[in-house]
Amino acid sequence: MSGKDGFEAGREFQDKYWEPFLKKGWNSKEGIAAFLERRKLNWDLEWNKAKL
Repeated sequence: MSGKDGFEAGREFQDKYWEPFLKKGWNSKEGIAAFLERRKLNWDLEWNKAKL
């Protein structure tokens, strides 16, 4: 992992993905729901591959 430890990588992930919808307003559930909807396609594809 190009010399990064897990904590640093975790921080980057958090800044990149979670910050935008935590900043969306008080209703962060809305932001998380949107995030999950976007991710769901990938999860479904990975799940189908895993089942094969």
